[in-house]
Amino acid sequence: MFRRAFPLLSHDNRILHKVYRFSFEATRLLLARGLRDRNRLDEASIHYEVLLAESPGDPDLALEWGQALAWEEEYNRAAGVLSTGLEKDSTSLDLRIALAQVYYWWGKLE
Repeated sequence: MFRRAFPLLSHDNRILHKVYRFSFEATRLLLARGLRDRNRLDEASIHYEVLLAESPGDPDLALEWGQALAWEEEYNRAAGVLSTGLEKDSTSLDLRIALAQVYYWWGKLE
């Protein structure tokens, strides 16, 4: 855990809030999101894959990464991430909808 405070900034550099205690997983997630938002998917992928390996049953994480891949037209990878998420939580409506969208955009929905 980090012991010192550091600010989280908005896109226009306003301080949103200060974080005083932060886990390594949360730091990795922020890094993955920052890389994703800057369209550096290869680098973000490394961090998302570690996070998914550490929390394989996290449907929110699978949804977040699967949607990001789909937005960048990485449909094969997106379908894999979302399908794996559904294997862990077959009741997740959000994952099902996202996977259907991926198949639609990919031209695989019949």
